[in-house]
Amino acid sequence: MEFEHKGNYKNGLKEGSWVSYYYNGKLYFKGNYKNGNHEGIWKYYHNNGQLHSKGKYKNGRREGYWVAYFNDGNIHEKGEFKNGNREGHHVTYDTEGIIWKEWTGFYKNDIKISD
Repeated sequence: MEFEHKGNYKNGLKEGSWVSYYYNGKLYFKGNYKNGNHEGIWKYYHNNGQLHSKGKYKNGRREGYWVAYFNDGNIHEKGEFKNGNREGHHVTYDTEGIIWKEWTGFYKNDIKISD
């Protein structure tokens, strides 16, 4: 799959606002870089234009609440991240919106620490 990327570099590293497009011209992602790392709110899209996922990066790692969607717009997965690892409660849904998998415990550094 080919993509077209648009953004700037500073000292050889990606910096500032970046966007990328699928071969069909639809948006693939938009977000910011800082010192070559993902930073701040990022949004990714399916090649049909529907939102795929959105969340925040800090120093290139997922941070805070993230949500992912099926290409029809229904929620696929949601949960919290800290320092790039699953943290807290996460839920994955099937295409009918029914819970497929639920991490009922809480996680720290991607390791389950309690139920």
